Formats: sequence, C-alpha cells, structure tokens
Amino acid sequence: MTEEYTIAELMVTSLANCIKNGDIIFQGAATPMPMVAIELARATHAKDTVYFSAFGISPANPINFEALLCEGLIEVLKKTKVTNYLWAHEMWNQFRKLTLEFLRPAQIDKFWNCNNSVLYGEDRNFQKPKLRFPGGMAVSDSLNLMERVVLYTPSHRKRTFVEKVDFVMAKGYPLSAWRKENKIGKGPVKMITNLCIFVPDPETSMMKIESIHPGVTLDQVLENTGFEPILPEKIPETPKPTKEQLQLLREKIDPIGFRDLEFPHLRMQVMARAAERGLKF
Repeated sequence: MTEEYTIAELMVTSLANCIKNGDIIFQGAATPMPMVAIELARATHAKDTVYFSAFGISPANPINFEALLCEGLIEVLKKTKVTNYLWAHEMWNQFRKLTLEFLRPAQIDKFWNCNNSVLYGEDRNFQKPKLRFPGGMAVSDSLNLMERVVLYTPSHRKRTFVEKVDFVMAKGYPLSAWRKENKIGKGPVKMITNLCIFVPDPETSMMKIESIHPGVTLDQVLENTGFEPILPEKIPETPKPTKEQLQLLREKIDPIGFRDLEFPHLRMQVMARAAERGLKF
C-alpha cells in the first residue's frame, strides 16, 4: 500500500472526522461516501455510534460494500440481523434524539440554504422547471431537528455554490439566533467538497473557508464558487488521511471502492471491479 491517497479517500476521512463517539446517525441510501465514512469512524474513534440506514434498519455489523455491489441489496438485508427497536418507524418517533446526518445538496448559497428540488428556467415556473432534482424527502426536517448536519459534494463548481438558490428546500442560517430562539438544531456545521472545507461564520452564518485540500489553491476555490466566502487570516491545509485510515479503507472496509461511486468518471471502474468478483444478481 502506498501513502498516496485519492480525493475520495480524503473526503471520506474528512467526513469520518466529523463523527463523534456516541452519535446517533440517520443516513440515506444513495450516499456512498458518508456510508463508508460512518463505517470508518465506527472502526476507529467512534465505536459507540448508532447508524440508522435509509434501508429501514441499523446494521448490527459493518456494511459489506462488496456484497452490496456484487450480491444486491436484498441478499445483504437477508443476512443483516436486527432487533425490533431498530426499525425505521421507531427511529422517526424519536427523531430529536438523532444527532447527525450527511446530505448532498444540488445547490447551496452563502447562507447555507439548500436546494434539491428544481432548477428554474427563465420563466421561473415551478411546474415546468429547467431541471427537476430528486426532491427534499425529509431534508427540511433534518436541517431543523438534527443536532447537526454535515453537507458534502464531490463537485465543487459555480452551479452548485450559488449566490441564491433557485428554491429553498431547506433553510440554512446555522448557529443563528433564529435557530436558538426556536430551540432547533444547529443546522449545517460543515461543507466538505473536493476542493476545500467550509464552516459557518458564528456571527453572520455565512460560509467561511476552514481549510483547503493539499494541492488546491485559494484561487481554484474562489473560481469555482458563485459567491465570496469569508476568508480567515490564515487558511490551513486539510488534514491528509492517516496510514491507519487508508489501510482500513482499502483492505477491510471498502476494498471494492464503493466510495468512488460519487464520481461519475469512476463508476465504470467500480462496476468493473464488481464484475471481476462475480456479480450474483
């Protein structure tokens, strides 16, 4: 194993570093990097973390990502042992006990408002948008009721980071007086991209650069951001994955590279590896 790492591995370890021991996490099914990050955290510093999956269960054992790709979801769920209290309806009845969720917005503005609903055309017609996204599902609730939310995107570009979102699917303004007065969650506390990490400014709620990834320049970040983020006096470099994290990812947790599915240009490579292992469905 070399000490080199991929951007997917850097993002996964950055996501894992956001998880605290004892967190109660709900996570969607179409979010490969956070799913792998949760297993990495559970294998290292957050062994007591509870993970509710959008599949409707919380795995008692780590998710086998190779089996998920090669055998299919149904076969994986047949092998997963759960107890009654882990079913999804129980989780939603205790929603305020959940502490963390990872979300990937299609659009986000400088005040952390998120859009996963529609991209408007010139006439700004909600019924006939230029592009319709998957929708919000329970995201609006999550950004208000969760203790904290970590956002991410593997595609840092101006059409994602916009001055004003086309449609406010979920209100941002993290750490704000509005949130404190209404006794709701902190909102988004980080945004992890393939270029940098943002955090909310405690005074304005605006996006502030926390760190820039190794090999990336500030100009690259600004050129791909559709607004002016707050800049600290000194911008540190994002911590690189440790040898232990890389070894766990590559050899134990995700040897097939499930994490790479977030990147369109890598998906065929992931499926080729799955085919080599013998698809069973």
